[in-house]
Amino acid sequence: VTLELYRTDRSGPTQISALALRLPRGELLLVGRDVASRAAFDRTLAGALIWALAAMGALALVTGWLLARLVGRRIAEIDTAARGIMAGTLDRRIALHGSGDEFDRLASTLNAMLDRIEALVGDLRTVTDSLAHDLRSPLGRLVGHLRLACDDALPEEERLDRIARAQREAESVLATATGLLDIAR
Repeated sequence: VTLELYRTDRSGPTQISALALRLPRGELLLVGRDVASRAAFDRTLAGALIWALAAMGALALVTGWLLARLVGRRIAEIDTAARGIMAGTLDRRIALHGSGDEFDRLASTLNAMLDRIEALVGDLRTVTDSLAHDLRSPLGRLVGHLRLACDDALPEEERLDRIARAQREAESVLATATGLLDIAR
């Protein structure tokens, strides 16, 4: 039971939590405790809890915002490098921060992949340059032989010789193309 009693040492009423006990001879014993200090402690504790929750919420928001900025910045670096590579700058690499985190491991893996791609593209350029050179000469000779074969002033025997030479050059180009197809397979 909660009662309001007046204490002699205070000017106003005080809340007391009381319990009445009947003693063996029939007297009634009232035992009470001042609950005002307990209520004040509870209010202080509730206020501290509210402030702690507000501080934790603010700290969580700030931490989340900082983490999102950090992750966003690292993803933007990878995105910028990838866009540069897609634009044809194959020597571009993703910066490592030296932290050893997942982003550094990802950047290291992507950089190794880009090194391999750059080497393969270089090899492909070498092969295509060689092929262009290997095909240009026989095609140039083929065109020359056909032009001469079309000349009406050329004797028939010379014309047939030019056509035969053009056919050999065409067969050489065809053999090179067949070899390329075999390599591609």
